[in-house]
Amino acid sequence: MNAVLLFAFVFLAVLGPPVKLAAGLPVLRPEMMVVGVALAIRHTRMDFQGDVPRLLAGFGVTAAVAIGASYGLFDVPYDGSDFSIFPMLVQYWLVYCFGLACIRKGMRAGLLWAVVLAVSISSFIALLQKLNLFGVNEWLTPLYVGPDGVHAFIPQWLASGSSTSRAVGTVGDPRHCAMMFGYGVSAALTLLLAKGDRTFKIVLCAAMGIMGAGLLVTYSRTGVLATSGGFVVGLWLAVRRGGNPTIPLLMGGIAALAILFVSGRLGVTEEESRLTMSASEMVDTSGYARIRDTLEPFQASLTNPLILITGMGPSKAVLPGSEHGETGWLVMRYGLVGFFIYLAMVRRAIIRSLWINLAGRPSEAMMASFVLKGITVWMVFFFAESVFKLAQLMSINLLLLATAAGVLGPATRRVSRSELGDGEARLRSNKGNTKPSSAGEQIVSDPDLQL
Repeated sequence: MNAVLLFAFVFLAVLGPPVKLAAGLPVLRPEMMVVGVALAIRHTRMDFQGDVPRLLAGFGVTAAVAIGASYGLFDVPYDGSDFSIFPMLVQYWLVYCFGLACIRKGMRAGLLWAVVLAVSISSFIALLQKLNLFGVNEWLTPLYVGPDGVHAFIPQWLASGSSTSRAVGTVGDPRHCAMMFGYGVSAALTLLLAKGDRTFKIVLCAAMGIMGAGLLVTYSRTGVLATSGGFVVGLWLAVRRGGNPTIPLLMGGIAALAILFVSGRLGVTEEESRLTMSASEMVDTSGYARIRDTLEPFQASLTNPLILITGMGPSKAVLPGSEHGETGWLVMRYGLVGFFIYLAMVRRAIIRSLWINLAGRPSEAMMASFVLKGITVWMVFFFAESVFKLAQLMSINLLLLATAAGVLGPATRRVSRSELGDGEARLRSNKGNTKPSSAGEQIVSDPDLQL
């Protein structure tokens, strides 16, 4: 049952179209139906165990203060959409609880395969959109974009066959679609670095080629940068643990050649310049918008410092920019408190995963590596897009955080400190250093890591 629930959640999170209930309410993500089933059969419990649920609750308090300040201090007109932040936080909390339960019950490699398969299908759909095959942009693409959203023009744009059109896959926005593809490449690379059957590795290379081609037809520079960053982090982690990156590098090169071949068949013309644009050209175009939206709350606070203390509330009317970047979006709406709560969730997952990757068991180290690559993709987009309000992407992000918290299962907690220390000593012996380190002991003794 755990495998069925986990696969269903990942496939619906990646491939399921959003369900809009009513104006002013966040869209209902189909993967939440899986969470509901998990709660009904007691596969998942609603609790506040761990850092993330408590931080989400703290963020809810911060949001309430920001909403009060928006009406009482900043005289912002009433906007009912302000209160949609609270069901959104509940949704994130439930997803985290579900992910934590799944990881603790096993299916760790299954999670990676689910991500690879689901994102590969999404990438294939993106290629169909770019090539406009089977009329996909007339009946399928609108399900993900929606007729009344800011990107409602995209299906017609893609259907026209314009060389400047950008595929959106199953996410509805080319930039956010590229972020999803970055997660898929991270999962595939993690499985490539692990020991496994050669046939599976060939399948993974093919999947990486499809995802890479899908990434290119989104023409997202941030997506290319984020995915490359995840790839570099994955190889660094492999070397750090004492592995040999030669085979992954070779396979990655084969995947890269496949990407170049497929992209060369796509007839890219005008939009090709997006991926080869110079740094100065990037700053003059969308780079300017990202810099502006990052600096705007701090510039506004020079006239009213309360912005940094309370924020001005989650109303979208507050920030007139295009919300490029998480910093400006969070600080303007929730103040520095909300901003640092967000970073605290990610920071704990990074620290935990770095420890596990070095001194944990192979299956645990593999999952920690996936988390770190996925968070690399997330954090690159942190500086270019506002992600926290995107329920579809946050479903995957919270699964990453849950994986970081749940990968230390009962078997690992029963391992003695000396055994962990000896394990790390063996890892370090590959580098000529046989002196045990205390990092393995920290995993057990650090109270923040006790689950």
